[in-house]
Formats: sequence, structure tokens, C-alpha cells
Amino acid sequence: MTIGRGTHGAKPDAFCEWVLDLLGCEPGDAVDDLFPGSGAFSRVAEGRGARVTRGIEAVNEMKYDGEMRARSETQTRTILEHLREGVRRGQVYFRSADVADALGMSTQCVGSRIGSAARSGETGGLRIEKWAQTVWRVTAGAGP
Repeated sequence: MTIGRGTHGAKPDAFCEWVLDLLGCEPGDAVDDLFPGSGAFSRVAEGRGARVTRGIEAVNEMKYDGEMRARSETQTRTILEHLREGVRRGQVYFRSADVADALGMSTQCVGSRIGSAARSGETGGLRIEKWAQTVWRVTAGAGP
């Protein structure tokens, strides 16, 4: 359902109103518009008095619940320990896919967690550098 002009997929105001009615949106409610596109949905929600956050801002503002945060931290610790053990054995280069296979995780999860640790500097005493698309250079000693 689109309005047939402007941004592909733009929704008519009546459709946006219908969705907001289903959600029970009232003035002062927070609305996260993850895919703002033409801005029609955000505009209609703001017209109702909702506080709208758009796109990546909405994603960045979302809070992990305690369980998700704990799981993420556990995965990161497990990955860093695996890397630390590899460094102790003399390994320097680690493919995300190999680490994922060894730990029973997805390649995407491993790459994401290693990247986050490297950017934050929370590497548990390891120096981690992205070497290629899915390859990490890991040595003893913190920082880049």
C-alpha cells in the first residue's frame, strides 16, 4: 500500500492513523520509527503529540534488557579467552569463521563482538586489529 508518488513505499496518512490507532498511540507516547523513509508515519505520529525518534537514532537509544546484555558480555569474554589461548600458542591471525566454528557461535556474532571489543579497548590485554574483511590480527598487549 503506497500513495503512488514521492518515496517508494510511502504510506497515506489514513493508513498511518489506522496503525497508530491499533497501537493506542496517545499524546506524549514514545514512537520509534526504525525505517522513516518518506517521513509520513513520523509526521502523523508527531501530529498526535507523540515523541518520535527516527531511524538509527531509535536503534541506538534502545536499551538491552539485563539478560541480553549478560549474554553479549559472556559471548565476548568467551571469544576473548579463545583469542588469548591462540596467542599463547603463537597464533596471530584469526578468521571469524574459524573462531565461530570452534565456539559454536555464528560468524556474524563473532565478528561483531571482536569488533566491538577492539573499538572499545576492552580486549582483556589483547591488541586486536582488523586485518581483512573477516580476519583479525591479535597479539599480546592492549591498544592499537
